[in-house]
Amino acid sequence: TSSLVNVRPLPPRPNLPGPVYIARDTLANRVLDSIGPNGAILGDCESRVLESALALCLMQRLDVHPSARQRATGYLRGQLLTGELDSFHQALSASVLGTETRLGAAAAIDAYLEGFEHFTSSRKRVFFTVVLASVSGELIELELRPGDFDTGAEHQSWVVVMMAALKVLYFARRGQLDVIDQADIDKLLVTTASGGHGTWEQYLLAHLLALLALD
Repeated sequence: TSSLVNVRPLPPRPNLPGPVYIARDTLANRVLDSIGPNGAILGDCESRVLESALALCLMQRLDVHPSARQRATGYLRGQLLTGELDSFHQALSASVLGTETRLGAAAAIDAYLEGFEHFTSSRKRVFFTVVLASVSGELIELELRPGDFDTGAEHQSWVVVMMAALKVLYFARRGQLDVIDQADIDKLLVTTASGGHGTWEQYLLAHLLALLALD
């Protein structure tokens, strides 16, 4: 089979100015220095509207962490004031803050996904619709069946958790609790295991969705 492998020669390294190599080495050392002994990359990142809105929604429902809620509220209000949010994130932020939205949930998702073509298009529509409906309280019909949320061995663990959470949120909102089984709940409960500094597999979005579904 080695005869079927097409090996292309590597292009020659470009001759770059000295400062470029210095910057490269500085960046490489910074990345290497930020990696802990367990392989985790240590550091902070900026907040995103999606996770902030879901976290605020969860804290509001549970009536916990008032200081964190205040910070999340301030962040989302600031993002709304910029006027730069797309239709989905504008509707999501406004819903969790209890302010007026430019578009209804269904129209906001249609506008957000307009022109998006990808093999994950249908899954993303389900994701954005269920998330926005869960936060806004609007009932958006997608005519989904339990099998639309199925996952298999080929899927990554975060996909399995997120699809289980979306299934629970979608059918619970419609009062169809009979289609939610213990296997769905078990998939969500894996996120409650200790470790990861409180966040399952360091994936905040999947963890927040699971917590909302378990609420």
